[in-house]
Amino acid sequence: MAKIVGLIGKLVKQDRATLAREKLQYARVLVEVNLTKDLPEQIKFEDENGDFVYVGVHYEWKPDICEHCKGIGHKKEVCKKRMSQGEPSQVWKEKKSEVSIPDPPRVEKLQHRSREQKRRKVRGFNLVTGRME
Repeated sequence: MAKIVGLIGKLVKQDRATLAREKLQYARVLVEVNLTKDLPEQIKFEDENGDFVYVGVHYEWKPDICEHCKGIGHKKEVCKKRMSQGEPSQVWKEKKSEVSIPDPPRVEKLQHRSREQKRRKVRGFNLVTGRME
């Protein structure tokens, strides 16, 4: 198993079923990989009979790798180095359809207060007083 996994990276750990060679149709291993290299989706190796075999590789998790700076943990769209070099993170495009803006609502004049209500200022607040009915 270490020979096959060695084509991807360094074997760190195997699960019990893989170690006991019980379920080799789906071997589960923990591999330390070099993230500066592409991770293969399938590997080719020679089996014990001398035949070449292709095996698909499934990764439970892959980190985000920036295509611009090759940094780990972010994508090209949010790369700070790319943005600091003057490349825009977003490009403005003109909309093809016209947008209609509705007319503003009409404002009607407020009617005067009834004679029963008085207006006076108290400590910076406007108070409206009147009779309660």
